[in-house]
Order: sequence, then structure tokens, then C-alpha cells
Amino acid sequence: MRGHCARRPTWAKRAANGACLAAVIVLSLVANGTAQDREGAARLKKETAKRVKQYPGSPVQFTNFEAVPLSIQSANAKEIGNAEYLALVGSATDSPRYTTFPRVMITNRTDQRVTGLVLMYGNKQTRKIRGVSFTKLSIDPHGTFAVEPSDWVLPERTVRIADDGKVTSRLKPGLDSEKMWSHGSAHEMLVRIAAVVFEDGKRWEMSSDMDW
Repeated sequence: MRGHCARRPTWAKRAANGACLAAVIVLSLVANGTAQDREGAARLKKETAKRVKQYPGSPVQFTNFEAVPLSIQSANAKEIGNAEYLALVGSATDSPRYTTFPRVMITNRTDQRVTGLVLMYGNKQTRKIRGVSFTKLSIDPHGTFAVEPSDWVLPERTVRIADDGKVTSRLKPGLDSEKMWSHGSAHEMLVRIAAVVFEDGKRWEMSSDMDW
């Protein structure tokens, strides 16, 4: 949880309640389908996304076991509440908090080049786990590698009409996509290095004593 959200003064609570009410009103109006209402929701979504991008990352728990050839230097994720999620995604769930997939900084502790990597990210309470696999990378011996939040999500297929015909492209989802968010607070989350592949073909995998 972001530090400035731990204990909110009265004015901050009122502002948060106001933001929640605004999101509910705008999204309720959108359901009725007027162009003006849709513009209002789009504006709210854009403003919310811009604000969330400025949030500092909340720390995510990790453990560097001695047997793991790579070490995690830092792991953090942006965290939001239900009102912001509603404004961004356009729907609500029963989760009071949400986090982006984490940004993870990793160091290769070995004298070998790493060419493959699997990371796991999950909620310690619900035991729901999400993984990301890198099969074409190169981490130098004792070098570093950054895993970005967007790396955890597959690109979405988009189609646009150009002057010379249909053009298909693949783009990463943004903060306004539910695919970018996990249910739960950052303090409930955990990152693990699940597998490492070396240049010579050797492979290390997480053992049962490193479980969640």
C-alpha cells in the first residue's frame, strides 16, 4: 500500500469518496448511451490513467534463496482502489485493492550467460499465480535484467483501416485493461524465480522448499 494512503486525513477521505462517486455516476450515465456521457467516461479514464502512472511503486515481497542462480534486487507494483479500477476498466469486482504486475530487477549471480527465465507472481492469500517466461534473452554473467509490468501480458490484436487497406498490429494493453491488474494489495503479493536456463543448455528449477 502506498505510504500516503495508510492514514488519510479527513479531506483526503472526502476526495477519495468524491472520486468514487464521480466514477459511479459517469459509468452509470454511460450505460444509458449518450455521446456526452461516453465522452465524460473517456475523459475520466484518461485522467485516472495519467494519475495512476505517477503513483510510486509499492514493494512486493520476495526471497533470495541461496540455491537460486539469480537474485531479485527489487520488486514493486502500482496499487489502486476499487474506484480507480472502476474508472479505468469500466467494471467493478469485490476486491478492494488491485496491483499491476510488478517491475522486477534481477541480477545474474553466476559466471554463465542466462538465456531463459521464468518468473512467478501470486497472491499469498488466494494462492492464485501468474507466470511469465522469457526464452530469447541474454543476461551477462553478473549482469542485470529488468522485467516490466507489460512483460507479463500478451499483446492484443488490433485492426485499423489504412488508406491502402486493413492493417493488423499487436499492442500491449494499457492501464485501462483488466488484463494489467491483479486482485489484492501489494503486501499480499509474492515474486519467485521459478526457472533459469543457461547458455550451455543447463536448467535450474525452483524446488518444493521454495513454495508459496
